[in-house]
Amino acid sequence: MTGRFAPTPSGRMHIGNVYAMLGAWLSARKSGDSIRLRIEDIDEPRVVPGAAETMMRDLEWLGLGWDDEPVFQSSRHALYQEALELLSKLSFDEISDIISTGSNDSKPCSTTAGNEAATSEATPLIYPCFCSRADIRAASAPQEGDRFTVYPGTCHRLIANDPQRVKQRLASGDRHSLRIATTDTTIAFHDEVFGNQHYNLAQDIGDTIVRRSDGIYSYQLAVTVDDLDMGITDIVRGRDLLRSNALQIYIRKALIAAGFQSSEPADAAISYAHLPLIDNAAGQRLAKRERSLDLGILTAHG
Repeated sequence: MTGRFAPTPSGRMHIGNVYAMLGAWLSARKSGDSIRLRIEDIDEPRVVPGAAETMMRDLEWLGLGWDDEPVFQSSRHALYQEALELLSKLSFDEISDIISTGSNDSKPCSTTAGNEAATSEATPLIYPCFCSRADIRAASAPQEGDRFTVYPGTCHRLIANDPQRVKQRLASGDRHSLRIATTDTTIAFHDEVFGNQHYNLAQDIGDTIVRRSDGIYSYQLAVTVDDLDMGITDIVRGRDLLRSNALQIYIRKALIAAGFQSSEPADAAISYAHLPLIDNAAGQRLAKRERSLDLGILTAHG
């Protein structure tokens, strides 16, 4: 098993970050397994200069060591682009068949021009989305509990019903993101903390952005590519990513079907543990703005 720390260098770590990292460290070290450090700095506008180096010093101060050299997402753009290009060769029908029938992940889909499902008439798995955030908010109802908003599928219907219109908008240079289409099927997995989980991709998650309109690769794509490429099989993180876990399993299946080369077997067993979040005295999730619990204050007090 291989675990990982995956902090975002958007500020000083707080006690909630440390708690999640302690969980990941314990899960790996209890069996003598390795743990990697991945700095998730793909969203460059959020990155605070020097934060990654400070995080590493804090982890060392805490005694939470890692194996091998740290991996920085900001140096892996070519890998994310390769993954996106592979996914773009798949049709929606192809991945629907794979997910619904439970086909062997280790057999890549045919993406040649002769593949009937991959013709220009087929609805692509990856499609352009011209919707603004305001458009999505107006057409969506947020899910209860975690405020997760399911995309209403506006541009998915557009590309299925009027592909010429989509081509015209792309040719005109209309600003757009890229989304991955989700199928009307259920992803099931076992979580070591919350037990058996079931999420319907279309109803509970919806089509999700994989590259933003500003060209930045999404968290959901980058983390799935990284975990595959790095051979991560022990995933420990916060409860707020429990629903995202189902989406990442889906993207992982699609990547393997498209022929993405990973450092782990396609059928590798993966352990998931999503930890309850730490709240403040008011019952709100801890945030970086609460300076009293960040590592700068805590280390200064020993």
